[in-house]
Formats: sequence, C-alpha cells, structure tokens
Amino acid sequence: MSWSGFAPCEAIFFDLDDTLVDFDGPGLARACWELACAEAAPSIGVSAAQLQEACEGASSWYWSDPERHRQGRLDLLAATAAIVDQALEASGSSDPDRALVIATRYRSLRDQRLALLDGAIETIVELASAGSRWA
Repeated sequence: MSWSGFAPCEAIFFDLDDTLVDFDGPGLARACWELACAEAAPSIGVSAAQLQEACEGASSWYWSDPERHRQGRLDLLAATAAIVDQALEASGSSDPDRALVIATRYRSLRDQRLALLDGAIETIVELASAGSRWA
C-alpha cells in the first residue's frame, strides 16, 4: 500500500489483533488444537481427534456470544480453560485442572506461532517516513 500523497497524520494508533499481527491465520487455531489435543488425549482416554473436535466445537460456541466474547478477551487463558473444560465434560471427564494444563499448552502454541501480517512493517515505516507518529 502506498501512502504517498496523503497528508501525514499527527498520530496513528494501531491495535495488534488482525491489524498488524495475524491472530487467525489459515489453520492457526486448528493446528494448535491438534497438537495440544494429541499431547493430552492419551491421558484422558479419548482419541486426539475426538478431543480436538470437542474443543473446536466448544470454542465455536464460546466465541459466538458477544458477551462471552467480550469477557473472554479480558483473560484468554481463563476463557480457553473454560472451553477445554466444556470439551472434557462433553467427553465424560470434566477436570478443571487438566483443562487448565491443556489450555495453557494451546495458548503457548498460539503465542509461538503469531506472525506479522504481510506489509505491516512496510506500512509503519512508510507512515513514519511521511512524518506520522504511531503507537
């Protein structure tokens, strides 16, 4: 994107979530659920695929409600633990402590795989060189 010809703004504020950082890249959540569930499933007594399906279903349900979404964004680990516990309960083995372990692993995998969106750095550099401050 070219910003030439635009008058510089006094300041530009960016959020990170899908503005500069790709939080929902193709298959990102699915790949993280797959690995976290594959690691946890043997100790639970369900298949990794069953656990993953339950976690993805619980996640879709959880994030579909605007109020839960708003609250969950305030503490992603707690929201993910609630999602996993719901999935474990659906699998017949509710266990908040185990849910927290799985949720922590999932969130860690997500954090490790975060990446900047294409062009994010170039856009910031171009805006800064045009005289705009950014935060």
